[in-house]
Amino acid sequence: MNKILEEGLEKLGIEYSKEKIEKIEEFYLIFSEWNDKINLSSSSIQDSKDEFISRHILDSAGLLSYFPLGKMIGDLGSGGGFPGIVLKILNPLLKIELIEVIEKKITYLEDAIQRLGLSIPVRNPSKAKIGKKFDIMTCRAFGNLEKILTESKKYLKKPGKIIAYKGKKETILNEVKPHFKNMIKIIPLEIPFIEGERHAVIFDL
Repeated sequence: MNKILEEGLEKLGIEYSKEKIEKIEEFYLIFSEWNDKINLSSSSIQDSKDEFISRHILDSAGLLSYFPLGKMIGDLGSGGGFPGIVLKILNPLLKIELIEVIEKKITYLEDAIQRLGLSIPVRNPSKAKIGKKFDIMTCRAFGNLEKILTESKKYLKKPGKIIAYKGKKETILNEVKPHFKNMIKIIPLEIPFIEGERHAVIFDL
């Protein structure tokens, strides 16, 4: 796994250390353990470390440079901890909070964070109001652009930014609505060891 991980991070221009590689390896073990219990992923990636690295770690890492220090970042529907936990491992100085409403996923996220020795709050908006506190909202595999915009605006300061991890451009264009088409930029991404299209959709609000 190290070879694919290290080569992938190098291709993305991301500096890494032995400690960060070890944390990502530990994250894989924690994710696999919990995925067997509560189905964190729709695929059988617990059988493939390489797929975990490319599909989740490198994909999440692909937008690391878009998250500046000093900004409050909210990871909407964090689920398996992507991209939030990955971003925090790779840049521990980032201010990130995870937002999740499914209790079993919250339990998993809190366990992973504790075992990885990270400092990341996990917020459940169904239990306690979060408010508009974030400079940037991000999400991955959360839903269509309309849903992403509607849910993100609940927690986003103005001016604010939404950074969404998305796939095929054709699908993205089909999701664009007239009322927000002038707010977005679609940026093609090259993620090492991923064959399918990947794009970032950035809303400036």
